[in-house]
Amino acid sequence: MDGGGSTPCVSPWCGEKCELLNCDETDCNGNGVCTNGSCKCKAGWYDSLCEILIHIIDMVLVVNTLVIVMIMEYVIM
Repeated sequence: MDGGGSTPCVSPWCGEKCELLNCDETDCNGNGVCTNGSCKCKAGWYDSLCEILIHIIDMVLVVNTLVIVMIMEYVIM
């Protein structure tokens, strides 16, 4: 705090209201790369410091073609 009314920040945050990330002081938790003062997270990681792991589930949708044909016939008639 500099006596000018600024908020004391906890590293790696900085700025007048602690709104800026100084990722030069951090390694983005090993889950990303610091670029231009912000963390660019690896795939599957999220948050300003790449702290949150997102589980991405691949989904395959299987549709019964008979049902689609029946619906199309109903709409056309």
